[in-house]
Amino acid sequence: MKKVVIFIVAILVLSSLTGCVKKEKEENGNMDVINTEGKIKWLSYEEGINESGKPHLLFFYSNETQLKKMENDKIIKLANDFVMIKVQNNSINISSKYNVSSTPLIIVLDKNGNEVVRSFNISSKEIMVEMYKVDVSEKDGILWMDYGDGMEIANETGKPVLLYFYYSSHRLCQQTESNLFTNKSVIEKSKSFVMIKINVGDDKNTNILYKYRFQYIYYTYNNQIYPYLPTVIFLNENKEILHRLITYDVYDPNNPTESLKDFLENMDKALKGDIWGYDFAFVTLDGKTKHLKDYRGKVVLVDMMATWCQPCRMQMAELKKVLQHYGKSRITIISIDVDERDDVDKIKSTFGNHINEWTFGIDEYKVSYRFWATSIPTLAIFDKYGRLQYLRPGLTQENELEKIIDEIM
Repeated sequence: MKKVVIFIVAILVLSSLTGCVKKEKEENGNMDVINTEGKIKWLSYEEGINESGKPHLLFFYSNETQLKKMENDKIIKLANDFVMIKVQNNSINISSKYNVSSTPLIIVLDKNGNEVVRSFNISSKEIMVEMYKVDVSEKDGILWMDYGDGMEIANETGKPVLLYFYYSSHRLCQQTESNLFTNKSVIEKSKSFVMIKINVGDDKNTNILYKYRFQYIYYTYNNQIYPYLPTVIFLNENKEILHRLITYDVYDPNNPTESLKDFLENMDKALKGDIWGYDFAFVTLDGKTKHLKDYRGKVVLVDMMATWCQPCRMQMAELKKVLQHYGKSRITIISIDVDERDDVDKIKSTFGNHINEWTFGIDEYKVSYRFWATSIPTLAIFDKYGRLQYLRPGLTQENELEKIIDEIM
């Protein structure tokens, strides 16, 4: 895998504080932010009612103040999928035809001319919710919402949520948006979700990142680098986390066909409301292949480390305290040596004091690549369902680990 010299230098600076350098994954590029500015293309009733291919939205209004309810970026974006018709209340014949007695009022007709929405005395947000409910089969792109509007729509519609965490100049995010989120099957299935896009580089999203335990290391040397992007979190209709995907489990540009298939399957699971977890394999020191799913029912703390890494040894002292605090009946600790130069004898001689305290293994199946262990130790915490709840490189103290574990138990 290609090494990026600048990124390595950045990690070298940071590693003296947090851990040991292991490897680098991606470099950065540029991506323009989607521009949703514009105006609604309003048609008169006579111009628009016979247009085909899209549902019709009739907005009955009495004055310009009511019409301004539609001057909202999200409504403008939604309006691209409708024939937008404005009807002033003085159009008596049209108002009579649709039995309109007061304004403002929206009526949505499907492509066959059947009324599917009628809503009175509505705010801009309520208009947006009603528009979002309509099945627009001709939609040619994903309708992304910001977090606030998207969660309100999800509450109103009862749809599951897909949270997409990204940074515009992150190369893998660019590849994901260019190749995965433009796929027709993904676009079609996205209509069953509220699709929310969250820029991790925007300070106003800090509380959202904290809420969903989004972990990343921020490097300011030359370029900004967010290793755990993109991240996708699926929520059910009650806003509970069903699953979390990171980096190449969202989209792998080296295997686009299989990656697309896997992502669509994950969307299907989310639509069913299933909770599902991660799985991966590693080899124990006695040569047995074990899987993360073998430990379902308990919190699992995975420690990615190597024999030559001094912070890794310091980390194990903290892990021992955590294990003593909870006991083996409540948590499982797995330390996986991610350096292919380390053999079983070397691992045993280096970590002999801990070998019999918890499970040790060798990274024959490249778990470290899957979880971007760019610096070691890197810790990953999975709940009893196998859902990834925490991922962070660097030495982490007992109290911080126990805080996370207490929250997810």
